[in-house]
Amino acid sequence: MQSLAIEFKSAGHRWGFPRNIVDVPFFVDSQATRLIQYADLVSYALWRKFEQGDSEFFEAISSSFDSDGGAVHGLHHLKGRSEACDCPACANRLL
Repeated sequence: MQSLAIEFKSAGHRWGFPRNIVDVPFFVDSQATRLIQYADLVSYALWRKFEQGDSEFFEAISSSFDSDGGAVHGLHHLKGRSEACDCPACANRLL
């Protein structure tokens, strides 16, 4: 994972080069730090929303994603063009 992160930082992506990568991937038991536990909870909420169709936990965090001028940043998921979605990221792209 660390070599992939280094390659991503140096080679960039289709929108250019990342400017604000804080660190390389870090693997730790989620009981060791609360920040990892928060990341686990956010991941679980996103998984429940997009894979299981249950938005209960997602609704609690949906307003916390970075946004600017009504555009939500950092929240993306893969779906077919014909699939309807009411998440902030998709609703934002319909404008």
